[in-house]
Amino acid sequence: MAGRIPHPTLKGPSVVKEIIIGITLGLAAGGLWKMHHWNEQRKVRAFYDLLDKVKCDRSMARSCIKCVSFATSACKAARKIRYQI
Repeated sequence: MAGRIPHPTLKGPSVVKEIIIGITLGLAAGGLWKMHHWNEQRKVRAFYDLLDKVKCDRSMARSCIKCVSFATSACKAARKIRYQI
């Protein structure tokens, strides 16, 4: 009878541990993505609130980054777009 050859035990990552790590990383990435979108949504909301408050006064609009060259007709169009979203 031939002698037994001792094989090393394979110690790879466990399936449960990989699933838990994957879920944790996915939730963390999803949370960061949601926070990014909430921040963008806040900026857009503040922009349109400013647009309604100022009623597109050109001198005030120049101080706003996104409203550099708006005319009165463009502001009315922007307000219409706001209510469609």
